[in-house]
Amino acid sequence: MTTETQSPIQTTPTPSALLKVQQLQGQTPLGEPLFEPIDWSLGPGELWVLRGPNGVGKSTLLKIFLGLHPHFTGQWDCSLSPSEKVYLPQITQPHLAWPITLGEVLALEAPEDSTLTAKALELKLITPELLKRPWAGASGGERQRLLLVKSLLQPGGKLLLLDEPFNHLDERSLFAAHQLLQWQIERGQGVAALISCHNDWEVPSNIHGELRLKKVKA
Repeated sequence: MTTETQSPIQTTPTPSALLKVQQLQGQTPLGEPLFEPIDWSLGPGELWVLRGPNGVGKSTLLKIFLGLHPHFTGQWDCSLSPSEKVYLPQITQPHLAWPITLGEVLALEAPEDSTLTAKALELKLITPELLKRPWAGASGGERQRLLLVKSLLQPGGKLLLLDEPFNHLDERSLFAAHQLLQWQIERGQGVAALISCHNDWEVPSNIHGELRLKKVKA
């Protein structure tokens, strides 16, 4: 069931939370507040969706949790090391002409989870034919499918921070992506995820809750 939080956002603290925030408010480098303060926690095996209007700071919040954006007030605490955090940013260079195939991109950094790869193939999120395709000749949706699978494959990844991971996906691929992400969360390996979504139809059906950022009132 989706739970829309109010401002300030308050949830029941999870004793074994991987991530906890208290009165956290992202800011611009000039110190201007982006969203209203939030109180929130993310526990193992939970899948949360990050929502909010354009420009409210969804990508900024993910970068704060990665230690890449130092401009904020309040507190946040994460029990994981940087190597246990997996970040999938929005594709910003869709026409980058890497001279390698999608399969070679998937194999970079030596993914180890053959079970997840098999599940992605079973769901047809990726196919043997797709893996042979040159990166430069693949569509935005094909690249997005590949990068999502690659993110889930990262060894030791416990916290998935995925920034609009369903961009460019058609309806069939979106359904397969939802299934694979939920399967990964429900495997019982303690993985948790926070994913930003822009459209209602991109939100997976089986989520723990919704973290909605609200713009600061002028």
